[in-house]
Amino acid sequence: MLPAVAALALAVACAHPPPAPAPPPAPPVAAPGQLLAPAAFAAIADHEQRSAAMFVEVSRVLTHPRCVNCHPPDDTPRQGDRHLLHDPPVLRGAEDRGIPALGCNTCHQDRNAELARIPGAPDWHLAPREMSWLGKSPAALCAQL
Repeated sequence: MLPAVAALALAVACAHPPPAPAPPPAPPVAAPGQLLAPAAFAAIADHEQRSAAMFVEVSRVLTHPRCVNCHPPDDTPRQGDRHLLHDPPVLRGAEDRGIPALGCNTCHQDRNAELARIPGAPDWHLAPREMSWLGKSPAALCAQL
């Protein structure tokens, strides 16, 4: 009798497997041009999944043309959304600040020059070569950082 009961229990269990665990919630999505606050990721309970989703959000900044154009792998900064070579032609220089007579701060002052359409910030210069981000995927940036 016991083998028959066990067989019946096995048949019932196989016919009705336990429900699969619920998939994790989809990562939140920001509106175009906006970034999500860290609190937006609180619904992701798994620490690794939450960290990955948060890094994807951070990578939206790190891969933006305004960032990567000054993080080239070579000696030439880029310009614009299509990463065109800098015009006028300039070079990195020994200290990532351009070469004599064509230093970054020759044109890039401490603030944006609106009429000339030249972006600015205090201490403008290229990122060091080891911080090259141009052309890298979020996964490659994560591994690099």
